[in-house]
Amino acid sequence: MVNIFRGYVRTNNKKCIQKFGNGEPLLSLTQAMALPEYAGILNGEYTVLDIDDSCQAEKMRCLVIDADMNVRIYKTTRVYHFVFLNSEYIKKNLTRQTNAIGIAFDSRYGKNAYIIQKFNGEMRKLIRDFDVRVKLNLIEELVKDKRVIVVDDSIVRGTTCKARVNNLKEAGAREVHVLVSCPPHTNPCVYGIDFPDRSKLMAANHTLEEIRNYLSADSLCYLSQAGMIEATGLPASAFCMACYDGNYPVPFHPSVNKHIIERRNGRRPGLSEIVAREKAQIRLL
Repeated sequence: MVNIFRGYVRTNNKKCIQKFGNGEPLLSLTQAMALPEYAGILNGEYTVLDIDDSCQAEKMRCLVIDADMNVRIYKTTRVYHFVFLNSEYIKKNLTRQTNAIGIAFDSRYGKNAYIIQKFNGEMRKLIRDFDVRVKLNLIEELVKDKRVIVVDDSIVRGTTCKARVNNLKEAGAREVHVLVSCPPHTNPCVYGIDFPDRSKLMAANHTLEEIRNYLSADSLCYLSQAGMIEATGLPASAFCMACYDGNYPVPFHPSVNKHIIERRNGRRPGLSEIVAREKAQIRLL
């Protein structure tokens, strides 16, 4: 995981209660984690976008994931915090701004900006993290005029595999053949794995030849479902194969998915709201 913080500070009800702007010592992660609440101080290379509106925040989350943007997303009490690498467009803290697609946000920029990491004794959930994979740096003399086989663990949207094939061909590979170590993903996972809906699954909407053309590969072959199961040495009953064959072992309703909490009244009620509602209930006994 990329460390985006230069240190940590004490907070109370999400407000910083420790000086840190003039060279004061910061807490280490070990010290901070022992506290019921703390924040991380950004190291100056990152900008935080804070979107309060739940519908707009969900729209932003879908956008950055669908576009495969390099961003870290934290789940907050209300919605999300988005952490981006600094760009030429944001050079200072901004409030009540609107971006090009109509999403309102506040931004925190610079080495003194901070993000709450723990609140009410609970750590912020990390929804998505930066892509820290090493860029494929090819040794051209080992690739040029060669037939190359790429073994990928899966193809969901196809963008990552396409980039690999293009890199190899740009380096001079004569042919690039793609082998995938699982069957085609044709169905979304409704049990917690963040596969998109069918409209965004490459294999659910395109033939094998169409996928091969999109990847610019000379050939494309998936491992069969039977072959994948056989490789494990376990019976098929030990696995859920719904994302491959559409046979969901536990019934579900299409409207009950990972977005249900965000849709319910626009946001999830906080702990204080739940306690207040409980206290307001008339007690009969």
